[in-house]
Amino acid sequence: ASPSTQVYDRDTKVPVYLALGVSDVWRVDLGERCVFRSSVAEPVQRYGDRLVWHPPLGTDSLTIELAAIFRDLPE
Repeated sequence: ASPSTQVYDRDTKVPVYLALGVSDVWRVDLGERCVFRSSVAEPVQRYGDRLVWHPPLGTDSLTIELAAIFRDLPE
């Protein structure tokens, strides 16, 4: 998330994408070193260490080790 567009991304783009039928919207925040996941069915969830995503149609889940990714970013 860019500091200049963070509010717009969170408050405008995410609801619009969900209203248009996107099932999951992920917003990466490098400053907080986390991913915010939004969906129509659930409130916003914050992931900092690990994100496990269960795609539709019963396919295998995807696990992303966020802590390992964010650990290598400069402070």
